[in-house]
Amino acid sequence: MKDALDKKHGYYYLRIGSDNAKDDMTLKVKMFVRGEQLETSETTEKLFVYKFPAKSGDEGKDGQDYRLTTYCKIKPAGGKKTCDFLVPTSYHDKTLVYLQKNIDKSTDEA
Repeated sequence: MKDALDKKHGYYYLRIGSDNAKDDMTLKVKMFVRGEQLETSETTEKLFVYKFPAKSGDEGKDGQDYRLTTYCKIKPAGGKKTCDFLVPTSYHDKTLVYLQKNIDKSTDEA
């Protein structure tokens, strides 16, 4: 996983993947940011947006906090080793990546 926050230009960049993965896998990605938009190399995956309720005293805060959830499918046999994500934001709290499921090749071919 590689990530970077460019506050000057206002975006958060994330690349996840594996150079040594042997099996196909699906990764669940949760990003905690200020901003509800996402650009990704995964054009077939949906983006789920959760808007956090404003806390008392945060009315003057610059922007609203969001959790963006999407998926990344790694397919080493097809040459797909990474997923790239770009979020227009100047604030990034954290990113969590979970192995959603590991796809067994023998059951795919049956």
